[in-house]
Amino acid sequence: IVLAVLLMMSVLGYFLWTGLGGKDLFFSNNTPIGHGLISKIETLFQETIIKKTKYGEMEFLVKGDTLTLIRYTGSDESVAIPSIYQGKRVIAVGDNAFYGNETIREIDNSQNIERIGQKTFAGCPSLERVTLHEKIKHISDNAFDNSSKVVLVVLPGSYAEEYAQKQNMNMGYFSY
Repeated sequence: IVLAVLLMMSVLGYFLWTGLGGKDLFFSNNTPIGHGLISKIETLFQETIIKKTKYGEMEFLVKGDTLTLIRYTGSDESVAIPSIYQGKRVIAVGDNAFYGNETIREIDNSQNIERIGQKTFAGCPSLERVTLHEKIKHISDNAFDNSSKVVLVVLPGSYAEEYAQKQNMNMGYFSY
């Protein structure tokens, strides 16, 4: 599919750049229609391509200089999400990233994590402890559905503490 889109863009770009049938096409201000269009199309296309990278049993979505953990396929009981991988900051744990994992007991989110998505840790019956650092700004309401044993380890006065209280979840505290 990607090759087909690239081919279509190339053909379209060629005709817009050179003109159809050997005739140049111009805007009313005498600027060629294809002028600079190819680079704009290529930039737009590159920004919409989903790039993924893997770190062990973690799969990340790459967006600019940041990463979102989108899937964990391992069976470890304890997982530490890295703060930085391949020079990019890991800033989010995406929807369903750990959904239904039956072996995981403990997760230490990196200090760069800002967002935890929908059902990220839902359906994890063995999950007992999730450490949430101070940069967390959003946690989806159903992020921990059906993970009844979990204790959120948070900083006093943080968004994570407020979330845990609002969701009536068990809490523990840590400090730096």
